[in-house]
Amino acid sequence: FDMAPYPINAIRYLFGAEPVAVESAVATRQPSAGLGDLDDTFAVVLRMPGDKLASFTVSYAMNNIDSLIVAGMKGSIHMSPAYGFQSGIEHDVTIGDKQSHEAFKHTDQFGGEMRYFSDCILNDRDPEPDAEEGLSDLRVIEGIVKAMETGKRVELPPFTRTRRIDPASQRQTLSAVRAPDQVKAKSPTGN
Repeated sequence: FDMAPYPINAIRYLFGAEPVAVESAVATRQPSAGLGDLDDTFAVVLRMPGDKLASFTVSYAMNNIDSLIVAGMKGSIHMSPAYGFQSGIEHDVTIGDKQSHEAFKHTDQFGGEMRYFSDCILNDRDPEPDAEEGLSDLRVIEGIVKAMETGKRVELPPFTRTRRIDPASQRQTLSAVRAPDQVKAKSPTGN
């Protein structure tokens, strides 16, 4: 079921809404990917409220592409890298004829997550993402599986979030972590 929770989350977050249907979903298997009888590449089109579409492709076999493109009537945003955590994030924004570029320095994303969750525990606060966020993802993933099995559009059951992500409450700023100096130790990966 690891069929693109990051793009699904990004789509739901950017639209501020839940998908209403899986328009299409296909998958392929490349024997050279070494995943046995598991699909390694997924291409999905979701219908959002207001007849808006969102599409994504995720692959565990293809060359590494880590980007997100949002295209609208008045402009577009291109983020690359979009989902990775090994480097800073950059994005290009085009509104009409005006273009801008913004870069954000590398940060310790996992440390920020740990600090946020620790703060939630210490202050008896429910974290976001929570179980409701997970249910929303699974609702879409199950629709994707059904669309792949049937080859048909799948209407998703209605789902209303009681709350949405509040980026201000989750913002954590930590410096990037550098690899520690090894003292007479071999890498655990053998490299």
